[in-house]
Amino acid sequence: MGRRGDHTFKELSTMILDSANNILVAEGFQKITTRKIATQIEYSVGTLYNIFQNLDDIYIHLNGRTLDSLIQTLEEAMKEKNCSQLRSIAYAYVKFSINHFNAWSLLCEYRFSESVNVPKWYEEKIAHLYCIVEKALTNVLNIDNSQHLKKYITVLWAGIHGICALSSKGKFIRTGLVETESQHLVDTFLDNYVNGIKLTNIKSPK
Repeated sequence: MGRRGDHTFKELSTMILDSANNILVAEGFQKITTRKIATQIEYSVGTLYNIFQNLDDIYIHLNGRTLDSLIQTLEEAMKEKNCSQLRSIAYAYVKFSINHFNAWSLLCEYRFSESVNVPKWYEEKIAHLYCIVEKALTNVLNIDNSQHLKKYITVLWAGIHGICALSSKGKFIRTGLVETESQHLVDTFLDNYVNGIKLTNIKSPK
């Protein structure tokens, strides 16, 4: 590591995010503080605020990394041949939430303050994620377009996310289920949900 002042803006940004990510992975986002990051990279807290506006800004960039990883994971899942693309990405999402629980928790459970302006690049990553799910769902439903598609995707995402959230927190154990049965819960949810959509579209064609 160079002396203080030897690092460029980009280098300092990477150092800060790497440090924050190490804390995130090891301890969870609740344990991330600017003072802890500053101590690890051997710079002052003030230096952090020259690079990032606040802790939320750091969280946004950490989430950006997580989104990149999640997008790559789901795109790889889309190439699987053993089952439908929708089922593949659902399995992959559940596995990702387990293997990267702390990063997933920051992405999905932390609520930014209302004053935070989400950057365009962040919105584009979310949109990319949405497009992956949209493609998988339209393929399994055999539809090119639907006025209800956005609602279908929102409910689908909420259902799979709910399974991940309850499973990761051990809530299913209290009901007699175990975390290893998450995949079976995904199967049950997808089968019933997709079949329900198909049935609705038959009864109420566009």
